[in-house]
Amino acid sequence: MHSLAESAGYSPWHCAKIFKELTGKAPFEYIRMYRLSKAAMELRDRDLKVVDVAMDFVFDSHEGFTRAFRRQFGISPNEYKKHTPPIYLFHPWSIR
Repeated sequence: MHSLAESAGYSPWHCAKIFKELTGKAPFEYIRMYRLSKAAMELRDRDLKVVDVAMDFVFDSHEGFTRAFRRQFGISPNEYKKHTPPIYLFHPWSIR
């Protein structure tokens, strides 16, 4: 956030406020949704352990990843890996 704010010439607080106005999401929430969607694609497309995917996408623990995944998609990563039902994946918006 500090790098983004510095590049934009705003304070981190003001930059976060503008980001939320433009996207409807706080920067951390936006990034978390993006990382979880990328992680879901990895679970779907590759034969990886859930804990490895959690660490690859910078989650502190397997449990934290599982909680965040379930909160976002309504299904645990293990269940998703086994059955791969359709879920709504977050795609970042093109911002110029």
